[in-house]
This record gives sequence, C-alpha cells and structure tokens, in this order.
Amino acid sequence: MIINTRSSDERKVTMVAITIILYISSFFVPFVVVASIHSMYFFKREYWFFETPPSAYIGFMAAMLLSAVLFTFYLLAAWKWGSRKLGIALLASQLFTIPVYIGSVDNYYFATEEGIFFNKLVGWGVKKYAWTDMERVKIVYRHSNGSVRLDQYKFTDKDGEELSLPYTPDMAESQWRIDGVIKHFNLVVTDNYDDPIMD
Repeated sequence: MIINTRSSDERKVTMVAITIILYISSFFVPFVVVASIHSMYFFKREYWFFETPPSAYIGFMAAMLLSAVLFTFYLLAAWKWGSRKLGIALLASQLFTIPVYIGSVDNYYFATEEGIFFNKLVGWGVKKYAWTDMERVKIVYRHSNGSVRLDQYKFTDKDGEELSLPYTPDMAESQWRIDGVIKHFNLVVTDNYDDPIMD
C-alpha cells in the first residue's frame, strides 16, 4: 500500500506552480506544440504546401489559458471556502478543454493537384475544395511599407463558397502550380492591384 506523505498544503503549492506555468507558457508553447505535431504527423511531401492557420495557435492558447483559469478557481475554492466538492467539480471541468486542444491541433490546410483540403478549427474531418469546382479567383494585393505586395488568393467555387489562401512563404514556392491551375481550368481572374488594401 502506497502512503501519500504529501500534505494538502504541498499539493496546493504544486497546483499554484502549475497554474503560473500554464499562464506564462500559453504565450509560446502553442507555436511549438502545434507546429511540431503538424510537421510530424500531418505533413506529406506530395503536398504543394501545408499551412497552419493562426486559428490553430489561438485555439491552443485559449485552451491553455482556460485550463489556468480553472486551476485558479480550484485554488480559490480550496483556500477560501475549503469546498472539496466544488474543487473536484472545477478540476473535472478541465475535460471541456480537451476538444479545444484537439480542434486546434487538427486545424490546417494544404493543396495538391486535386484541390485544396481544409480542416477547420470547428467541425470534424477535412473538406475538399476540388480545382474542377472552382469558377473564379480574385488576386488580392495589399499596400504595405510603401509597396504593393500579393496578399492572398480568393477562390470562389460553383456554389458561391469563398476560400481565401493567404500568400505565405510556403505558398510562394508553389505559386507557379496555383497559377497553372488557374490557367488550366480557365478561371475568371480579377484583382485589386489598382486599388490595394491599405495598411
């Protein structure tokens, strides 16, 4: 039989340390964890590009902050009211953060010769946007730091659904593939070069 020699006060101190670490690390850990999981388990060489949207990092950060807040409430309940049942309920509420963690890690998009595949923060599974279903594309430019630069591609499919692809360094390497698809399927192309978005 294992005897727990740790006092209640020692456990509370440990919880305080964990809570503080969660608050502080929530600002940088999501970038390390999400990016690492994506590169190890989701990325494949045949993808034209693979991107992690900001919502993945923000969602993971929100989950960590929510965990820290729940631990804070647990500590307040334990110290101020001494309520064991309330403390257990607050700890059990940590289960609600699990779907947010999972959704954040499962949030990404990539492109192949078949189309664009998007796994959103909310929802389940990867949605395919086939190139053959696209009708038009708007090339969006932005005026920043005294120059006009490419900002994103906005595709619209036959159902009128829009899909924005931010122009990132990874996407830039495959821009020639995207432009090739646009020409191959004779998509209607528009742009805002003469009236770019102003920063």
